[in-house]
Amino acid sequence: MPQPAAPWGRLELIAFVSGAAVMVLEITGSRILAPFLGTSVFVWTTLIGVIMASLSTGYWWGGRMADQQPVFSRLALILALAGACAGFTAVAQQSVLEGLEAAHLELRLAALAATLVLFAPASVLLGMVTPYVARLKLESLSTAGAQVGRLYAISTAGSIAGTFAAGYFLLALLGSSRILYGIAFALVALSFVAASASRVGERGGLLVFLLLAAMLSEHERAALARSGYLDLDTAYQRVFIIDGIEPETGRPVRLLRAEESNTQSAIYLDSADLRSPYLHAFHRVTVNHPSLRRVLMIGAAGYAFPRFQLERFPQTQVDVVEIDPAMTTMAHRYFGLTQNPRLSTFHADGRTFVNRTQSKYDVIYLDAFQTRTPPFQLLTHEFVRNLARRLEPGGMVVLNLIASAEHAHSGLAPAIYSTFHEVFQDTRLLQVNGTLPLADRQNLLLVASTSSLPPVGNTMDPVDDVPLTPVDTSAWKGIILRDDYAPVEVLGEMRTSTH
Repeated sequence: MPQPAAPWGRLELIAFVSGAAVMVLEITGSRILAPFLGTSVFVWTTLIGVIMASLSTGYWWGGRMADQQPVFSRLALILALAGACAGFTAVAQQSVLEGLEAAHLELRLAALAATLVLFAPASVLLGMVTPYVARLKLESLSTAGAQVGRLYAISTAGSIAGTFAAGYFLLALLGSSRILYGIAFALVALSFVAASASRVGERGGLLVFLLLAAMLSEHERAALARSGYLDLDTAYQRVFIIDGIEPETGRPVRLLRAEESNTQSAIYLDSADLRSPYLHAFHRVTVNHPSLRRVLMIGAAGYAFPRFQLERFPQTQVDVVEIDPAMTTMAHRYFGLTQNPRLSTFHADGRTFVNRTQSKYDVIYLDAFQTRTPPFQLLTHEFVRNLARRLEPGGMVVLNLIASAEHAHSGLAPAIYSTFHEVFQDTRLLQVNGTLPLADRQNLLLVASTSSLPPVGNTMDPVDDVPLTPVDTSAWKGIILRDDYAPVEVLGEMRTSTH
């Protein structure tokens, strides 16, 4: 028997909210995956592809189900199940991703497995909603084409609204876990809009469960914060601030971690001493520069190195380019950064800043990362050429890179070295820890200058007994990275060794 015609507005609301939920879930998904898998093009490709495939499956399945039994109670069940799946993602995300991390899967396979488990079920169910809503609308209206088109337009409008809301506001205001619980609550509540009298007890119980899970999550978050563990979302990334004790010295430390649990900044809480070996290397290769009147650092995270330079070199003006304003706020609040007239911060993309500025620098430090590699636009020949124009005579560029240095022609390190070597008269590559095999992924320092550099490397810092060792690059010939061809993620994932 056909169902009574729905009051105008109910099905449109369902189409709009479910469309918004899809895109909020997808954008939030990138933050859920980032601490374990990063945000490389591989992760984004997998996330988009799996969710699109899930939606397609849902469209097909929802359409078939709607033709067989177009009733509001079934639509309510679909919405409630979608909410339950979003709640499952909120509850199970940590366990699932830690399990995949322990399995040591190749990045693309790990991203596929994580996305299928955490985001595909809810996406399939959300894909079922619009064709089901359209079929219910057609029970009482004869203008089929106009009504179906209108409902899909409303659903797409919801997706647009969800995209902007998540990217511009929700992630920075609420954080990823709270957003997942919010999606779950909204979808279960929407199921009551679809059919208030069907399976009220079960759906009410689901709401109570989600409420209790969200409360437990908030309690755990507060307990972790009191113990020195903060989980924060900014407009650009998800970060963790962790307090601990350095095992070797017993000194109190604070870490700033982000994608794939990489430590972006690490400081001692009892002094401004540098803790990270690669920052010691930054200092060691530039401390004897004849002039350090003005330096630029692109990518500062917790501002550990700018803070150190301001203290160590009272004559130096330090300019910092940090794309994420929240990082500067966190540096002041948690990492000991204080106001200083010799520190200027520019919240901008590094490429944009270098293109626009007319300032010249004695040293430019590059320490910006996007997952495992610097952003590709900070590695291309076009950008490197502009970097050279921003240097004073005899100036230097120092780049932090995480890669292996075993092969002369394949992989990320040879490509970056060759690109810089095309522009700069003197380009050298150093192992931050010279005791490591070249095949290991490790911190490497690229040092480049438009004039001849003094001897660099094989020096020891009084507080650092690890040798800074030059890599023999005389036979290196990697691809030249350019704006129209810079496959840095692929190069970074190349297996150059079986070590």
